[in-house]
Amino acid sequence: MRCVPTNMYERIRKCHLWLLVCLPILFISCIKDEEVVLDDYCYISSVSLGNVKRVVKSGDSNVYSSYTASYYRMTIDQRKQSIENHDSLLYGSNMNAVLLNISYSGSYLAYRKITPDNDGVWQAYSPTDSIDLTSPIELHLLSNDSRSSRVYTLKVNVHQQEGDSLYWTKVDELEAGTGFEAMAETRAAIVDGNNLVVLGRAGGDIRLGKRVVHSDEAQWGFVDTDLPTDADLQTLAKGKGKLYVSTAEGAFYESSNAETWTRIGTGVPGMKLAAVTKDYFYALAGGKLYSSQGATDWTREERLDEKSDSLPTDVIGTLDFIQPNGNNRLVMVGHHTDDAVSKTMVWNKMWNSGLAEGEAEWTFVNWTRDNKNLLPVMEHTCLMKYDGKCLAFGRGSDKMYFSSDYGITWRTDSGLHLPLELEQVPGNLTSAVGDDNVIWIIAGNSVWKGRLNRLGFARP
Repeated sequence: MRCVPTNMYERIRKCHLWLLVCLPILFISCIKDEEVVLDDYCYISSVSLGNVKRVVKSGDSNVYSSYTASYYRMTIDQRKQSIENHDSLLYGSNMNAVLLNISYSGSYLAYRKITPDNDGVWQAYSPTDSIDLTSPIELHLLSNDSRSSRVYTLKVNVHQQEGDSLYWTKVDELEAGTGFEAMAETRAAIVDGNNLVVLGRAGGDIRLGKRVVHSDEAQWGFVDTDLPTDADLQTLAKGKGKLYVSTAEGAFYESSNAETWTRIGTGVPGMKLAAVTKDYFYALAGGKLYSSQGATDWTREERLDEKSDSLPTDVIGTLDFIQPNGNNRLVMVGHHTDDAVSKTMVWNKMWNSGLAEGEAEWTFVNWTRDNKNLLPVMEHTCLMKYDGKCLAFGRGSDKMYFSSDYGITWRTDSGLHLPLELEQVPGNLTSAVGDDNVIWIIAGNSVWKGRLNRLGFARP
């Protein structure tokens, strides 16, 4: 075995130390000398809007505000190289100077307004510079290797009407002394999706007024129905694609056209129809609430979470909802008169796949000191399901009341109001809403229609 001199070990150790010191330097040097290859990526990955100023006319003055437009998603179509928002921005949005937040892969991005002669001046994009978006613009993107480019068209859609306001149009004014002025206890409904019908008492007969809803030039026609004279028109309910009504005798009738009626069952005298669902009829009698699957056997008393003396004595209407979680819910609204004092009563019934409709109990919406937003008592109260909420209005108030929590609280909105002329028109008041979200109001001999603008907007 050959021996290695001690000084040789020392030299090897020093050599190792030197290499350890030099390796990082050599590594960095290699990186610096390595050629950087630029890619040809060239695409816009996301676009969002900044805050937008808004001006809306209110009476004789303007109301100024701003909102965060980033909630309105900008959709990018890479194939068509187009960018736009499918949900339009609020009416009154000022698009003269808006910040655009654009994420992209590329080396340079410029923009210009689209002009008829295609001679707009290109300007370098900066996320801190406001851009005029009142009309479409082009976005020119250059790749990192400067060999590829793409031109996108960006368009921002803005509602041209106030989305959360109701505008009313007076469509009919019947001759004085005729039409609805000769009818009492009027109730309205939409049948077949195309006909507005109004039932009312005229002398000893139950009269029907009818017109189509999809034409402002349509004429009203009036005929007598075959309903018995003791029909309680305030119990008129819609369900199963038909109309239903009860009588003072306690009989129940159905019709598909509001003119010809068929007796389908009998309860007890004074029984009042309260609601019709796919599987059940509900009715009030003797201060209790009953249900029947065929309007013939009324022996089944409904379960209540409160004493029955909290039930309404007269039901204004019952609305059906399918909640976002899939639960079914009924909202029954009515008046209860006790010691000459009338109050508005609201009851709920909810069921789902785990609890059948017939097993679910009714829950009373209690009044509390903290709840200052109860539905007031009004004459000729109209109740309907609208925009996914409960909507109510009537005589004695010029306001419309909305409830988004199934009748617990009721609120008004400055942009939602009844026709201004309505207060000056005497007589009965009734209303109905169609599948197209158009609300019809019949007061005296005047007829209006209106719709929350947002519900009539077509998606781009």
